[in-house]
Amino acid sequence: MKSLEPRYLDQTIWNKFSKIFIGLFVVGVVIGIYGLCFVEDSTFWPSFLTCFFYFASLALGGLFFSALQFLVNAGWSVTVRRVAESFTA
Repeated sequence: MKSLEPRYLDQTIWNKFSKIFIGLFVVGVVIGIYGLCFVEDSTFWPSFLTCFFYFASLALGGLFFSALQFLVNAGWSVTVRRVAESFTA
């Protein structure tokens, strides 16, 4: 008989993912510093701000949707709300 305990990802998988994300972060920081130092400032800052505002608007949109659904006690949006909460996170 199968066990009904919840299955969680193995810690080795989490360690592997964390190393990959830390590596991607370091690569992004190095590319950003290279772009700031060796590429014209007139192209780096507008693209940086565009990227920042895009992802900030996604996070704030998810936060607004989650707060609105929580405020009106909407029962239909439980599954959709989880996606909006992940955008906020």
